[in-house]
Amino acid sequence: MTDEKTKFKDKLEGCPETTRDMLNSALIEEQELSEENIQAIIYAHNEREHLFHRLRKIDPWSREGNAELRRGVDRLEELEFAMQAAWKFPQRREYHRWWHRIPHCQCRGMSIYEKFDLNQRAIHANCPAHGRPLTETNDVKLYRKEK
Repeated sequence: MTDEKTKFKDKLEGCPETTRDMLNSALIEEQELSEENIQAIIYAHNEREHLFHRLRKIDPWSREGNAELRRGVDRLEELEFAMQAAWKFPQRREYHRWWHRIPHCQCRGMSIYEKFDLNQRAIHANCPAHGRPLTETNDVKLYRKEK
């Protein structure tokens, strides 16, 4: 088992620190993850980091920026499912934990649903990522948070 742990640590050398923190070596052993599973997890976390970095730069209140943000939300959902599959967990949307951490989300914080493990999402209606989408007929001012 020592060789396996050494191989695992070697794989993490090139990973961002945040990715290393996401990989629980005890859980990897418990789930009996293959090399392929570990690589899929690393890939998904790196993709998520790149996605978040890109989305931080957009204007979520412009129609184009909002459309890109919505595509980012969809991509994040795909990555969350990929992570669940790689960890050998059931693929269930209600267990996704990154969706409310996406840049520009206003559904922030641990909702009452998460606090009591009710497996539901609390979505703020004016959230540019998860609330009503901006369209040609919407007034963008309605979505902007007043300062």
